[in-house]
Amino acid sequence: MTYLYAGLGIAMLTGIMAIFEMSLSLTGRTLIPAQEDPYFQAVNFSAIDRDFLKLLNENSHLNAIGKNEKRSILCQKIESHIESLTKGKCPPQVEFCAIKDFKEDASVSPGSDVPFACALRSLSYRVIVNPGISQDYQLFSCILDGNDERCSFEGS
Repeated sequence: MTYLYAGLGIAMLTGIMAIFEMSLSLTGRTLIPAQEDPYFQAVNFSAIDRDFLKLLNENSHLNAIGKNEKRSILCQKIESHIESLTKGKCPPQVEFCAIKDFKEDASVSPGSDVPFACALRSLSYRVIVNPGISQDYQLFSCILDGNDERCSFEGS
């Protein structure tokens, strides 16, 4: 009789777990919590990328920065143009205020994949501006983890 009750108990638990697994698969949820993407944290990293893209793609800004600049000269021109746009002080919703604190990251040059690029950094966010082939600039960005000095996609 004991074996009968033990068998019925195991069958009930198996049935309950099967129902539970089916309900989780139908709702698309999991018991394991998903990792939070650092790109969507309190700091608005997407606004930073939008401001840099606007700065590097609009003709009025490109004329101020120059179209064929490289390395430190490119970084200096970007920094000075941002400074002239924000005039040193920024209310939070003003255009380009999200990028006003970015300075050249001269301590760590961009990887060998982008030899003429300029690296800018503010806290744990690194932006790489690479002169493109057709006089356009390419923008790459990442959130640095811990003691990282380079983005994971940069070559050594």
